[in-house]
Amino acid sequence: DYENRQLALPQTAKFFPKKTSLTVHWMLDPSTIPEYIKTPTTSKRKNEVGKESAKLVDSLFALTGLDFNSNLAKWVGPQFSLALLESDDPNISFNWIMALSSRDINNRKLFLENFWQRKSLDGINLDVKSYRGVNLISGNKTAIKQESRLFTTAIVNDDLMLIASNQSTLKTSLDISQFSNLNQLGDKTLNKSVQTLNDGIALITVSPKSLSNL
Repeated sequence: DYENRQLALPQTAKFFPKKTSLTVHWMLDPSTIPEYIKTPTTSKRKNEVGKESAKLVDSLFALTGLDFNSNLAKWVGPQFSLALLESDDPNISFNWIMALSSRDINNRKLFLENFWQRKSLDGINLDVKSYRGVNLISGNKTAIKQESRLFTTAIVNDDLMLIASNQSTLKTSLDISQFSNLNQLGDKTLNKSVQTLNDGIALITVSPKSLSNL
């Protein structure tokens, strides 16, 4: 029951830098979000709200080019976090990092194996590297078509998957997870602010710069 639940930063926050353009920490299994949001609504609007909230879930995962229902619903757990980061590349608006907890490790392993196997069969060379004891898997950019959307993935502690827009972003995420003074979970100011909030299903932070651009 997520009603009247005290908000707190999830463990996934340790992989997110203190300064981001946008951060979303969902505190609810993404597959149950539509039903959760529908609960307090009148029966007349239930179908409409359900469809709109389902679109919200899909749009969050669409950033990766993945379809939630067909690719992720079988294994994604209750902690899901996403951050947009300013990019130094003038051709890219944002880099991004996503952290997904797993409630079914076997299905998650199957998804990851099938995903990269399909990319390999499409002629994309895989780049596998070990970094801080974690295997990073990426598509070789020299073999990627312009319209293709690839990213870098990593499994941490068996129950958490990181997906990032590129290898550099994921490496930075692993770096800051080792230092509490660099990540959101160890941010004392942020934690104090969160403690003043009421119950809810998500924590969202937006930088002043991004907010002014809205």
